[in-house]
Amino acid sequence: MPNFDYEAPTSLAEALELMARPGEVRPLAGGTDIIDQLKSNRRNADLVVDMKRIPELLELSMNGSGLRIGSAVSCTDVYNFIEEHGGYPALSESAALVGSIHIQNRASIGGNVCNAAPSADTIPPLLVHEAVAHTVSASGGEREIPLIDFFAGPGQTVLQKGEILKELVLPAPPANTASAYLRFIPRNEMDIAVAGVGSLIEVDPSSKVVTKARISLASVAPTPVRAYEAENSLEGSVIDADAIDRTADLTVGAAVPITEGIGRISQGTGQSADKANPEYLPRATRVAGTCNSKASTTNHRQSSGNSRRQTKLSFQINMSKKQITTTVNGVQQEILVDSTWTLLETLRDQLRLTGTKEGCSNGNCGACTVLIDGKSSCSCLVLAPEVDGLEVTTVEGLADHGHLSPVQDAFVDNAGLQCGFCTPGFMIATTALLNENPHPTEGEIRLKLAGNLCRCTGYDKIVRSVQDAAERLSRV
Repeated sequence: MPNFDYEAPTSLAEALELMARPGEVRPLAGGTDIIDQLKSNRRNADLVVDMKRIPELLELSMNGSGLRIGSAVSCTDVYNFIEEHGGYPALSESAALVGSIHIQNRASIGGNVCNAAPSADTIPPLLVHEAVAHTVSASGGEREIPLIDFFAGPGQTVLQKGEILKELVLPAPPANTASAYLRFIPRNEMDIAVAGVGSLIEVDPSSKVVTKARISLASVAPTPVRAYEAENSLEGSVIDADAIDRTADLTVGAAVPITEGIGRISQGTGQSADKANPEYLPRATRVAGTCNSKASTTNHRQSSGNSRRQTKLSFQINMSKKQITTTVNGVQQEILVDSTWTLLETLRDQLRLTGTKEGCSNGNCGACTVLIDGKSSCSCLVLAPEVDGLEVTTVEGLADHGHLSPVQDAFVDNAGLQCGFCTPGFMIATTALLNENPHPTEGEIRLKLAGNLCRCTGYDKIVRSVQDAAERLSRV
């Protein structure tokens, strides 16, 4: 990573002052995008400003006027909040699709928006719910920007120097409204949308006529798209096969095909591209367009290390070091860390806790999974200074006075490991899963462990290990 300084302000005023400083200043909400971008030299930074300790950016509330989501609120917290309070099913569904559960525990909805990837899953639901981005700047100015006007290009927004996204505000949905989000990916989980469709429908209960329709697309243009012509066509109609077919055709017409990478809906070749061609979008639109009758009950969620070492061996003088205090496996540690070190590097190289492994180094494999304040997280995408004052648990911390935990015993007895490289991550992820859900189904196990990859066991033995661990823990 490039050399940069790190600050974690606790007030909005302090954050704005930092963001207005000269040079490349990058906000960090969840960090799951920006840290990977810094590692791969896709972004540069002189200063990284951690936004997770600012109360205004952690706001998550709902009242009669709508939903307010602070820009640093995690996807997991948004999902849980909406599942409890209801009203925005498309956003709830999309929040549970942003990477693995380890990513969702760190990534924020606001960060997903500001990263401005054309494939971002949470943006189409935000658009159909007519979200407004509320921003503040160091000069004291505030703006309210309709989210459709927030994006300037791939990875680009209209935010100016010293301006940050404070919160996203979604108006309360009218009665008789439902929404849904559906995406196509080549894999079952853990992949970037090749095409995504968000839909919101309001229907008059007496006439069954659509009084309001909102349709938004991901991955089919340089920026997120609203299908205005399709919306206008559906409004005033009764939802039937003809209306859906007409709306689907018009929705396809709103796409601006991307010729490279994701969303190659008109020029791609091969199996993935064929499935993502214009014939796919009508099918996606049909599913989303009929959401009024079933969106509230349908769960669509069920449908490099070498460069790091080279950087460390170059003996570059980094811009700052931070003294942090953190509890690791129940023991308080005071550590002098470099601003650019990841938690993974600190655990392995400074504390010699080598059970946590380095695999992909970008949050896809799960080998580096640890618990941070009880939530599973990819330690390769967490800067060491971020855990100041927090509690970290590694695989070494699962055993109790030399005795393996029930999870560890279950993996051994069920041969849920072979080479063992991925095993620490699986054990940590399993521990987090069973702490939250003591009796998961097989489907829930596979979904929650989708962020952990294994090339040896074929996963069946791992699933049996988790089931056995759940049984053992139920007897404790």
